[in-house]
Amino acid sequence: MTLKIDPTTKWWVLAFASVMIFGNYYVYDAIAPLAEQLSSELGYSDTQIGSLNAVYSLPNIFLVLMGGVLVDKFGAGRVSLWTAIICFAGAVICASSGAYASMVSGRLLFGIGAETMLIAMTVIIGIRFGGHVVALARAHHLTLGRMGSYAADLSPLWAGSLYDQGWQPPMVLAAGLAGQSVVGALGCWWYDRYRPAIVTEAATEAHATDRFHWKDVFSFDRSFWYITILCVLFYSVIFLFRSTFAIKYFQH
Repeated sequence: MTLKIDPTTKWWVLAFASVMIFGNYYVYDAIAPLAEQLSSELGYSDTQIGSLNAVYSLPNIFLVLMGGVLVDKFGAGRVSLWTAIICFAGAVICASSGAYASMVSGRLLFGIGAETMLIAMTVIIGIRFGGHVVALARAHHLTLGRMGSYAADLSPLWAGSLYDQGWQPPMVLAAGLAGQSVVGALGCWWYDRYRPAIVTEAATEAHATDRFHWKDVFSFDRSFWYITILCVLFYSVIFLFRSTFAIKYFQH
């Protein structure tokens, strides 16, 4: 497949996508620094705190595949904007009330949008860079995401005045960064709509013949399943602890 890419617009798209992922990762990791305060101020148990991240993952066991279908059908720019708005709504709900049902609902809504948004961002970068330094672009993108996680981990230091006021101001900050992701998504959507990558005739023909069928899953070679198993094991070992209780563990 051959794409004609405007060399100036792709870096703007990467910048907007990086803004999106920074806010997304920050919001996801905003729970861990608050774990102690959620226990002391709102009476949350460790099980309840853990469920605030577990409920994020639950819908994505099933919805990520549907998200991929939506991206293929409606376009990565449009889906990234839709899902960024959903994530923002979830973050606002979390910040609006300390009631456990409200917090869980907000995290669930955030999870419904977040993983599909990550798929859309990956597609946006892949199309824009068209195989040219795409690995470097993806590395830059993920680096900004992890900077969001790092900023959330250190937020009790650089935003200590907010934590001193209680659990809610830090969550309002997270909601603000989710709003920042919406701004980034608007930029990606604008470029996708008004400055799209130009698809050549060869690319159009390739797209017409390169269609996915569910039965194709059974034809994937073993290397695909090895990578899949590796991802499952990595997420199972690392993120269960790192995303929820690591900070509280070291505090104690």
